[in-house]
Amino acid sequence: MFKMTRKYRKRTPRKKLEDKLDKKWSEIILSKGKCEVSGSQESLNPHHIVGRRNRRLRWDLRNGCCLNSGYHVLRSQSAHQDSIWFMKWLDENRPRDKEYLERVEHEIVKWTMDSLQAKYEQLCAMTD
Repeated sequence: MFKMTRKYRKRTPRKKLEDKLDKKWSEIILSKGKCEVSGSQESLNPHHIVGRRNRRLRWDLRNGCCLNSGYHVLRSQSAHQDSIWFMKWLDENRPRDKEYLERVEHEIVKWTMDSLQAKYEQLCAMTD
């Protein structure tokens, strides 16, 4: 018999910084304290309007929405289950943010370590 071991990849300084940015972004979005759709204060989740894979908008606060778990993923009428419903909700409740996201979502941004650090410091300044 042989012992199976997992190989863990070392997290690079860049990945560590991106993880810190993700955590800070989520913290700020959740600090709204209630679901933006229902007003509920229970089971809150941070939601990226344009998916996290979009590096241009990943840490942009206008790309975030505080939702309870139902309006995030669990209900049939939720951000992940019914994108048409969610886009209509954005049109009615956050039209400026929706217009901004549509305008910039295809811009390409090359994040350097310096620009990632600057973004992190910008987000940290918002929570002080």
